[in-house]
Amino acid sequence: MIQIELRSLTQKLQQLMGAYYSQVCQHSLGDSKCKVPIKPDEVQRTTSYAKGDVVKVPDTVPAPDSSAYHDRIFTCTTPGVTDSVAPSYDYTVGNSTTDGTAVFIASEAWTRAGVVAAGTQTTAGNRKSFNVTITEPRAVDDWFAAGVLTWETGNNAGISTEVKHWTQTGAVMQLRFSTPFVPQAGDKFRVYKGCNLFLSGCKGFNNVINRLGFDNIPGEIAIRGYGIGDGSVPVASS
Repeated sequence: MIQIELRSLTQKLQQLMGAYYSQVCQHSLGDSKCKVPIKPDEVQRTTSYAKGDVVKVPDTVPAPDSSAYHDRIFTCTTPGVTDSVAPSYDYTVGNSTTDGTAVFIASEAWTRAGVVAAGTQTTAGNRKSFNVTITEPRAVDDWFAAGVLTWETGNNAGISTEVKHWTQTGAVMQLRFSTPFVPQAGDKFRVYKGCNLFLSGCKGFNNVINRLGFDNIPGEIAIRGYGIGDGSVPVASS
């Protein structure tokens, strides 16, 4: 007799995991060990910053949505204390801004501001797939895959969903799960680049130095294969 057991996505929360060897990175994207600045904190007034600290800076206070950050993050290059009054930050990539005694340099953010746009996918009323307007010159196909999209306005405001696919041609965003309400043209969101947790993913963030994955461990074929007498292992044919 065959028995089938269905378990929800929360099943993983009930499993205890120790240290293990895997080609999959054991860090979560953006956590304290990964260190990729997916969601850095806003810069604060009269606050001390060390070299290498990363912040985001809105052009309005309080910031109404992620577009106020201009898709930029700022890295502290000269440690110091920020001024009590915010200076006008230069959002041009590579340019520096002096804030009190601290100096910050602008770079492209991993999290981008976007808006649902008119298009064939949007018109179809699909709750998973829709056209968008988003500025990200690096975003080749599936750039945002495995990232997370968070709605900022519209009926879905406050809801976050993992991205399944991104198609550059036509600017089509496809989510892994349906939204409660059909996305409408003009709905604003923020979304960040995903990581597949393999070596290629870490390279995509220029973050191999912080990777906790074991890429040179022999795979299942090598472990289960027969030796050939010279200490080597057979390679599976394609």
